[in-house]
Amino acid sequence: MVPCVLVSPATGTWQLATDRHVAILGSGSWVLLSLATANWQLEANMKIVFFGDSITRGSPGASYLDILMEELPEETIENQGRGGETAASLQKRIRWVSWDEPFDLAFVWVGVNDLIFKVDWSSPKQDALKEPWPEMIHDFRDYFHLMLLDASAISTRVVAVAPLFLGENYGSVHNQRLQELGKSIEEVAQEFENVEYLDLRDTFVSELQAKNISAAPAGSAEEATGDRKPDSRVDDKNGSWQGELYFTVDGVHLSEVGAQIVADVFVEKIICVAAELGL
Repeated sequence: MVPCVLVSPATGTWQLATDRHVAILGSGSWVLLSLATANWQLEANMKIVFFGDSITRGSPGASYLDILMEELPEETIENQGRGGETAASLQKRIRWVSWDEPFDLAFVWVGVNDLIFKVDWSSPKQDALKEPWPEMIHDFRDYFHLMLLDASAISTRVVAVAPLFLGENYGSVHNQRLQELGKSIEEVAQEFENVEYLDLRDTFVSELQAKNISAAPAGSAEEATGDRKPDSRVDDKNGSWQGELYFTVDGVHLSEVGAQIVADVFVEKIICVAAELGL
């Protein structure tokens, strides 16, 4: 893939994304400069779909897609987020829905619910699961492979995104398991020529570690998946979310700060893909 380097114009420098485009980071928005016309805009109207769970849906919490739509108003952006979605359920939805026309770019972002629904929240042991972890990893990988196969059939390019958090304690057993799911996604993505892996966690983890922000694991699947609004300040016998939260409102769903960070990374990726596709 063609490298796409985005540089702040404040430095007075830039770097070619392709022989036709220069990528520039403006004040709060990303744009492409056409060397041929010198127009400061994303040249093509891209059709982009975001497949995911309640994080993509944008409720509860803040919506990164609302930010994207404001920053890229000329692009056609479709929100296909649904609360409680897992790799298995999303794969079936992508396969069986009749899409009107192909997309230029599809983002696929699930995984947190795959873990949430397998954790035995009634157990006093933090690492208790309802089924053996190796079996869960195997099933998750199989469904994700099918999902990318189906997504590749309806989109020119696909970005497979690693799951983000289950509580803002990055070193917790739950987040270590999410990291393993992310590794599985990365390995599956490498099997497809038109699929790229994206891990957002590196963008967050250094600041989390610096702030030492820690949220306990969820007290229930209903809280974390958005079926019941969580309370980030509750500390009860069920172990609901505790401590100071920064990037999320409940340890899973994005706060305004978290949504802005996600949107910035996704806009950068969209511009890079546009440049690589010659749009």
